[in-house]
Amino acid sequence: MKRHILLKILNKKNFGIFIISLLASLGCGLTTVNQKSSSDSYYYSDGIKVQLNPSREYIAVRFKAGKSFHISSRFPLFIVPHDKIELTKNRLVLFYLNENIAEADILKIQNGLNNDQNINMVARVFDSGRNSMIITDEFIAQFHPGISEAVISKLNQSFNVGIIEKVNWSENTYILQTRSGDALETANQYHTCKEVIYAHPNFVRILNK
Repeated sequence: MKRHILLKILNKKNFGIFIISLLASLGCGLTTVNQKSSSDSYYYSDGIKVQLNPSREYIAVRFKAGKSFHISSRFPLFIVPHDKIELTKNRLVLFYLNENIAEADILKIQNGLNNDQNINMVARVFDSGRNSMIITDEFIAQFHPGISEAVISKLNQSFNVGIIEKVNWSENTYILQTRSGDALETANQYHTCKEVIYAHPNFVRILNK
């Protein structure tokens, strides 16, 4: 029986037990699934936890086709009017945040935009040295040699993740897309799975002037 059929017959009480059992059978931990605060954000590089510093300069938005607007019209106290940076290759628009904006106000903007039907995705920007990095809904994962496509598919289904492409520059490596939740959280969760060598967000890097 397929997993989505099984989920329909599970009540709320048993749902959490089912997910925990499924992840345990896949050899995945549960250490980062409740990660919410941007100030506590991190990813893994070569097995080492790397802290991410949330930017107070930008917020990134991906609009639905033909639905773009300047978000300062919605948040005039928090967004610099008129100015923006369009990253056409990634279908993202960067909007400048007002100076000295509080983290609580950035979260308020995120929540408000996430409920806008004209928007596909709202992404936080993080500072990393001279560059800034956007975390979208994509991440990269390399699986151990010998891990079959069937096992990878089972893992992806358990996290509601789809395959964008299998890359040719690294063995058994995929660019993946989360259909729900957060790509940073999901990548960190994949990192705990015994089938996975590494997993980290597919960062969009911005070269700061």
